[in-house]
This record gives sequence, structure tokens and C-alpha cells, in this order.
Amino acid sequence: MVTDEWEDQEEYYKVLQHADKAGDCTEFIQFMLEMICNALKEISETNSTINVVTNKEKIIALLRQAQRILAELKREGKILRHGANKNGYWEVIE
Repeated sequence: MVTDEWEDQEEYYKVLQHADKAGDCTEFIQFMLEMICNALKEISETNSTINVVTNKEKIIALLRQAQRILAELKREGKILRHGANKNGYWEVIE
């Protein structure tokens, strides 16, 4: 399953803009998790070492991007972390 990176980028900005306007990051987080899931599926469907390395890099890039956005939403007071990293949860502030 190979996805068109430009299509993903366009959808990324669309979802990000919608989440920003709505003041709710749920849709964006779902999008990012779907992208990570798709990258994991690509890894499991291929036996090529090159593709595995590329997909690992994609997953790392997506995770870093998600971390930056979560940090920004936290600074803006749009989300709040409750509990420890291992068993806590995020609350969306409306």
C-alpha cells in the first residue's frame, strides 16, 4: 500500500486547519494515528529492507510532528494532561 505523499500532505493541512478552527484536536490526532497505522501496514506488507527503513523514518517523523503539535496545544491551553505518562490521559479544553 503506497500512499501519495502530496495527497497526505494536503489532507494533513486540511485536518490541521479544521481542528484549529474547531478548537478540538481529536480529528487531527485521529488523522495522525491513521497515518502511523498506514505506515505500519506498509512495513508489514513488504519484505524490502529499504522500505522498512523508509517507513521507520516516516513513523519517527510523524511521531515527532505529533509531539510538537501536542506541546503547542498544551502551551495554548487547548489540551491538559492528567496523570503519569504511562497511565494518564489528555483532556481537550473547549
